[in-house]
Amino acid sequence: MKKAQSAIESPSATARSLHGQSAMEFLTTYGWAVLIALIVVGVLYMLGVFNPTRATPNLCSLPPGFSCYAYKITDGGVIYLDLSQSTGGDVTINAIGCSAQDPPPDPTFIPDQVIRNSRHKNLTDLSDYVNCTNSNGLPPSAGDYYAGTLTIEYTDASGMTHIITGDLGYHVE
Repeated sequence: MKKAQSAIESPSATARSLHGQSAMEFLTTYGWAVLIALIVVGVLYMLGVFNPTRATPNLCSLPPGFSCYAYKITDGGVIYLDLSQSTGGDVTINAIGCSAQDPPPDPTFIPDQVIRNSRHKNLTDLSDYVNCTNSNGLPPSAGDYYAGTLTIEYTDASGMTHIITGDLGYHVE
């Protein structure tokens, strides 16, 4: 009877059962951690965090002195632009272009639009003159992300004509 008791209470048997318990606790703890990480990744995926077109911001970047006060591009490449300027004098906008082609084509002439210094002007009638085009020359559709060049030709107060270019990116509405 003593031998049976010693086999049950042997130090090697107790050590083996403790190793098994430690391994099981290790797997359970890290199993829960991995499960939680997978759930978080799944939720982020469902929210569209991993969709690169959603992560890309709308932008309109022009050289110093000019800025896009407000802007949008709609289906068919129609651009609505509220342009502000602070060049030190009044400017007259002569032409505007919007294209993803490289190099961009010459801007399209529009009826002269005077923008006073440190003011902005809503140029919403551009749809009759200017439409944004993709690199293939076709207009973007609703839901597309448009990335191209905005070209503006203007005449300053001294009568000199200048052409500036900037970057334009927008989720087409």
